[in-house]
Amino acid sequence: MIDRFSFRYPAVIMLAFIVPGTALGYFYSLSLPILAASVILSLVLLLGSFFPKSRLPFIIPLGILLFVMSLWQANLKYYSPPHNDIAAHVGLKENIRFFGSIDKWPVLKRHRTQITCRVDSIVLSGQMQSASGLLMIQLQRESTRFSLGDKISFTGRLNLPARGNYPGRFDYSRYLQTKGISGIVYIGNPALISLDSQKQNFAGQSINDIRQWILDCFYTNMRELPAALAAGFLVGETHEIPPEIYQAFRRTGTMHLLAVSGSNVVLVLIVIGWLLKFIPVGRYGRFALMIVVIVAFSHLSYNQPSVVRASVMVALVMAGRVFFRRIDLSNIIALAASGLIFYDPANLFDIGFQLSFAVTWGLVLFLPKLNRLFEDREMGTALRYLLLVLFSSVIASLIAAPITMFYFGQVPLITVLSNLFIVPLVSVAVIGIVILLLINLAWPAVAIAPGMLLDRLLNLINQLVMFFGDWKITMLELPSISIYLIILYIGGLFLLFNALTSIPLRRLAIFYILACLLIYSAVDILSGPSQDKRIEIFNRGSYQTLVIDFEDGLVITNQNRTSRYDDFNTNLLPYLADRKKPLPTSFAFFEPAYKTKQKISKASEGNDQLEFKPVGNPPNSGYPSIWQIGDISKADIESQRFMELSEDAIGVRFSDGSEILFCKSPQSWLKFRHEYHADSSYHFIIAQSDADMRLIEANIDAEDAKLPLILLSKPRQSYNFFTNNAIQDDLGWLYDLMIDKGEYLVIPVT
Repeated sequence: MIDRFSFRYPAVIMLAFIVPGTALGYFYSLSLPILAASVILSLVLLLGSFFPKSRLPFIIPLGILLFVMSLWQANLKYYSPPHNDIAAHVGLKENIRFFGSIDKWPVLKRHRTQITCRVDSIVLSGQMQSASGLLMIQLQRESTRFSLGDKISFTGRLNLPARGNYPGRFDYSRYLQTKGISGIVYIGNPALISLDSQKQNFAGQSINDIRQWILDCFYTNMRELPAALAAGFLVGETHEIPPEIYQAFRRTGTMHLLAVSGSNVVLVLIVIGWLLKFIPVGRYGRFALMIVVIVAFSHLSYNQPSVVRASVMVALVMAGRVFFRRIDLSNIIALAASGLIFYDPANLFDIGFQLSFAVTWGLVLFLPKLNRLFEDREMGTALRYLLLVLFSSVIASLIAAPITMFYFGQVPLITVLSNLFIVPLVSVAVIGIVILLLINLAWPAVAIAPGMLLDRLLNLINQLVMFFGDWKITMLELPSISIYLIILYIGGLFLLFNALTSIPLRRLAIFYILACLLIYSAVDILSGPSQDKRIEIFNRGSYQTLVIDFEDGLVITNQNRTSRYDDFNTNLLPYLADRKKPLPTSFAFFEPAYKTKQKISKASEGNDQLEFKPVGNPPNSGYPSIWQIGDISKADIESQRFMELSEDAIGVRFSDGSEILFCKSPQSWLKFRHEYHADSSYHFIIAQSDADMRLIEANIDAEDAKLPLILLSKPRQSYNFFTNNAIQDDLGWLYDLMIDKGEYLVIPVT
C-alpha cells in the first residue's frame, strides 16, 4: 500500500505549484469570487485527502491550495493597489512632500545611495493626505546617515524610471515594478532628507555602529584599496572600490565575490563554530548562537537579497542537523525558495534570486556526478580542492549563461579560469578577515600583524582581477534568447551531466543535441531575414522612437532635453543589432546637437561599421539632425528625401510614395499636415497636455480622418493613442497593452 503522506521531495513539489501561481498572478488579474471559490475547492480536496478511503495523494490538493494562494498573493501585490497609492502621482510636475520610513537597508554605490521608502502620507498642493506605497530615493551622494526603519521626510517629484522596453532588452522600470516600487525621487544632498531623531531606529543605528567599527578596523590595519576589498568581500560594502577595479570584477565573472552570498556565510560560521567549541554550551545552545550570528551578519551586509537567501538556506540546513532530521539539499533549496516567493512575489522576478537558486541547485545536482569520476583516484588534498573549485566554476558558468543572455545579452568568457585562481584566495581572505576582527576586538594593538598579511593577500587578489580583466575578450555579446531556448538548454544540461554515469543516456544526449541543432537551423533558415514593411513605436514618456522598415530603414528618436540617460547606446542600438534585419542606414535626432554628437561618438568607438555622417543641415543649426551610416550618395541629398521642416518637425518621403510626418507639437502638425497627405502617409504627434489634445481634436478634418494619426504622450495618461477607426479596430488591443504594460507597438504596413 502506498503511503499518501510520504514523498521524497515535498518541498520541490510545493515550489512547482508556487512558481506558476505567482507568475500567473503577475500577468493576469482574477476576480475575488473566482479566487475565493478556488481556495474553498482546494481546501475541500485537502480535507478529503485525510479520509481513510481516499486515494488522492495529500501533496496534490496542498499544491493546488499553494498555487491559488500564491496567485492571490501576486494579484494583491500587482493588481490591488490601495485608493491612496502614490503611483497616481507619478509624473506630476508639482513637488510633493513625502513622509515615511526606510523599508530596506540603503544601498551604497559609487557617488550615489539608493533608499527604498515606504510612504505613509504626503503634502500635495498645501494639503496633507494619507498615502501608501514604495518609492526609491536616488541620493546623488554616498551617505551612511540612514538605516533601516528610520522615519524620514523629503520633497521632490515622483518620476517614472526610464524604460528600456525594447524587445529582449533589460527594462529597469519593469524591474522596479516587480519590486512594488512606484517611482523614483532624485535628491542631490543628504541634508535635504529630514531624519526624525526621536523615532530613529535603535537597532538599525546599532548595526550601523558595528559596521562602522568593522570598516575602521580595516582602514586602520590595511591600506586603502585592500581595506575596500575586505569590506566588499565581508559585508558587501563596495562604494570605496575604484570603478576600474569594480568593472574588472564584472568583466571576469567574479562579481559574485562582492555580493555577500552562501560562501561568505559558511566561512564566517566555520570560524564562529570553531570558537564555540571552547564554550560549554549544548547542541541547542550552539544552534541558537549560530542563528544569532546569521541574523546579525545578514543585517551587517545590508540584508542584501543574496545574503538573505543564503542565510535562510544555511539556517534550514543547521536546523535539520540539530533536530536529527535527514537532510536533502534539494528540499532545503526548494523550501527556502518557496518561502521567499510566497513572502514576496517580487522575489521570483529578481535576477539575483533566479541566478543564485539556479546555480545553487545546479551545484547540488551536478557537482557530485563530476566528483564521482575522480573519487577512486589517488590525489592530494590541494589538487582535490582545486578540482572542486574548477568543477563548481564550470557548473555555475553553464547554469548562469542562459539567464545572463536572456536579460543582458552577455556571457563572461573567462569566468572558469578567473574563478579557479581568485575564489580560493578570496576564501582564505574571508577567514583571515574574520580572524582580524576577533583579534582587533580582544587586543587592538596586535591586529596590525594579521592586517599586514591580509594587505598583501588582498593586493594579490586585486592584481589577478586586473590581469584577467585586461584581456581583450572577456565578454561575449549575444542576442537575447527566448525562454523556450532556455528550457531546452537546461534540459540538455541535465541530460548531459546524468549521461556521465550512464551509457544509454549518453546516446540519448547525443540525439537530443543533434535534434535541437537541426530544429534551430531549420527555423533560422526558414525564417531568414525579415523583410516585413512595418513601423515600430517605442513610447517611454521622455523618449519616443520610431523604427521604420521602409527601403534602407529609418530611425526617428526624440529625447527630453533634461534627460541624461543614453537610451540610444544602452537599448536602441543593441535591439537593432539583435533583429534579423539589416541595420537602418538613416537616423534622425530631436535633441541638442551636442548630445547627439556624444551618442554617435560613443557608438562609433571600436566599431568601424558604425561610421555616422551628417546629412543636410549642419548638426548645430537648431533643426533636427539627420545622420547616415556609410557613404552618402548624391541622389539621397538631391532627392531631399528628408525634409527638416522646422525645429520640431521632420518629413520623410520614400520612393514608393510612402510618407512620414513626425511633429513634436500640434502647432507644427497643423502647419505641415497638408503637405503629407498621400494614401500611405503616417502622422506622429507628441501631445504633452490636455490642451494639446483639444487643439488636435478641434482641427481634424475629413482628410485627416483617412490617415493614421498616432499620438505619443507620457505613459499613465489617458491619451496614448488616437487614429482613424480602421486601425483602432484592428490594433486596439495592442494599444491597451502598450498603456498597461509599457510594451512597444508594431504597425504592419501594406
